[in-house]
Amino acid sequence: MKQHNQRFAVAPACAVDAHRKTLPSKAKLPLIFSHQEIRTLSKNLELSYNNVIYQIKTKSASYAMRGAKVNVSNRKGEIKIIYKGHFLNYKTFDKNNRPAEVVDSKQLNQHLDKKLKAPHTPKDNHPWKQYYPSRVA
Repeated sequence: MKQHNQRFAVAPACAVDAHRKTLPSKAKLPLIFSHQEIRTLSKNLELSYNNVIYQIKTKSASYAMRGAKVNVSNRKGEIKIIYKGHFLNYKTFDKNNRPAEVVDSKQLNQHLDKKLKAPHTPKDNHPWKQYYPSRVA
């Protein structure tokens, strides 16, 4: 080992020791070793991650968090949502089984008109409506 070090040793470009003096706390290590993504909260304080909708639980109406960037941490299937260094409580909804949209009574007619609108039917001269029988010899 001594001969190897004498033969291949190189003086460092900077003599300052760049090693960390302290390690992160044990509480922070699971966050460091997790997959993290940044998401934006909607007006309803919701975000979508892996086809699941996460809605943030708050004690009062929090308008400050609308449109805020949050960090979603996924470690072995355990999801944590972090906003400004604090963990947020949430409830989940499956995108496919989401509860029906709540519509104000003043906007109910407009909402129903959009939902019940007749499907588009092409005009008579549309190529799909043209019938050309195949020629039989």
